[in-house]
Amino acid sequence: MANYYRDGAHDPSENVDRGIHYSPNSYGGPVANPLYEIARARVEGLVGRYASAYPIEQDYEMARMRYLSYSQKDREFTQKTIITRLGAC
Repeated sequence: MANYYRDGAHDPSENVDRGIHYSPNSYGGPVANPLYEIARARVEGLVGRYASAYPIEQDYEMARMRYLSYSQKDREFTQKTIITRLGAC
């Protein structure tokens, strides 16, 4: 199978400079096959957006809570990863 997925939604490794990871692009590579659809799911009941069980005041509060749960070593690694990747922009 050919696709642009690379090690999950948040890959903390140095896997950033190994090719294009988005589509469409002008560099060739895998393209969507119109014979296949995104999987559908049958649900019962009402589907929608509901109030969270957690009283989150702002959009990034959950990410902040996750970051604060990291050890000091993990925080430093996360900071280095963000700085390294943004530095290439």
